[in-house]
Amino acid sequence: MKELKQNRLMLAGILVFSAMTMIGLVDNLIKYIGEDGSVWQFHFSRSVIICIVLLIVSRIYKLQLLPNNFFFVAIRSFFGATAMIMYFGALSVIPIAEAGAGLFTAPIFVLIISSFYFKVKIGIWRILAVVIGFSGVLLMLQPDTNDLSYFSFLPLFAGFFYGMLGLTTRYLC
Repeated sequence: MKELKQNRLMLAGILVFSAMTMIGLVDNLIKYIGEDGSVWQFHFSRSVIICIVLLIVSRIYKLQLLPNNFFFVAIRSFFGATAMIMYFGALSVIPIAEAGAGLFTAPIFVLIISSFYFKVKIGIWRILAVVIGFSGVLLMLQPDTNDLSYFSFLPLFAGFFYGMLGLTTRYLC
């Protein structure tokens, strides 16, 4: 039983690493895709590819894809799709550093919503971790605040919806 758990943890790590690698590639390609196509076409194509990969992986590892509660999955899907549409929409009009910094506000929203809505006790260490993590993101990405526009707020909203995606996954799905 312990070996099965370790195998699943290893698989989870590999899948997360693969997903983050693909997201990094897609983030850099959106500028070129945005010149000829729309965000909707991009998001639809991305979703179709994800579904195909998910079906293949589920067949290989004999995973069940049917959810226990379709309503909660629909809510989670709404949050995820909204976050990604806003994020990739922003990527086509603002620099990647600004979009990335906005999306990485998700842990801040998770911390605040967890505290007020789910009554999770938030200790100083969690607050420090979020502050230090977000400071690191800002330090690495160095977004330019001189050219703020309405589009600059899209990644913040994406961060909110991405945070809601995580909370929905944890508490409802």
